[in-house]
Amino acid sequence: MTDYWVVTRDLYVLFVLLIASYWDIVKREIEPKYWLITGIIGLLLAFTSAITAGLNLDLYGYTLFSIIAIAIVGAFYYIGYMGGADLYAVAVIALTVPKQLVGEGLIPTPFMTVVYAAVVSALIPIYFCLYNLVSRDRRRAIREVPRGYIMCFLGVPKRPRDYVNSKGFWFPLTTYENGELVTRYSFQVEEEPEEHKQKIKSLLESREIGEDSFIWITPGIPFVLFILLGFILSIIIGDLPLQLLFGGINGG
Repeated sequence: MTDYWVVTRDLYVLFVLLIASYWDIVKREIEPKYWLITGIIGLLLAFTSAITAGLNLDLYGYTLFSIIAIAIVGAFYYIGYMGGADLYAVAVIALTVPKQLVGEGLIPTPFMTVVYAAVVSALIPIYFCLYNLVSRDRRRAIREVPRGYIMCFLGVPKRPRDYVNSKGFWFPLTTYENGELVTRYSFQVEEEPEEHKQKIKSLLESREIGEDSFIWITPGIPFVLFILLGFILSIIIGDLPLQLLFGGINGG
């Protein structure tokens, strides 16, 4: 029978991640004190649920895997591919939900959350590719850009004017420097989309790029949103996929 405090613990983290995802999408910034307060409350819930549900935790094993999960996100944060909110979110999960009741529970929740988040985020490039291939104009844009077969998976082509007038957090993967096309495959989280739009607008006004040309852009989707989805999957299926995978390998 599932303990009340275990359910409360899971729902609490789900609520924390929902609020964080909303703030990150709308404001692109989450106050560090939010994570500090939610982390302390989560730690108290973790101890309470562990005692009342009688969870048998391998302290060293769970600590190790939790540190690995935090370190993975921390590495991406250090090189500028993830924000501080992603790191704090995984830390809160590690403090609050060290173990799920679904599956064997051999692998800690924060580690499985990061694994599932990575899998879900990997679906985005597949979507981009299919989206780009169904349109004649987008297929032409693929042919016009260097290594277009890579860009096809990373973003979508837009007319410069459409990008300048667009809303939301979109970042250019192609731009022009001294009249030369420059491509890149990622962006830094501290970049400001409006600065890019102003640059493209200036290039249009100076006619360094044409109205009928294409630039490739990609959305700045907060990874904390994928962490939220990964946590939901960890609640529903726990570590069952890995247990089945390794069980099949050992059995074979």
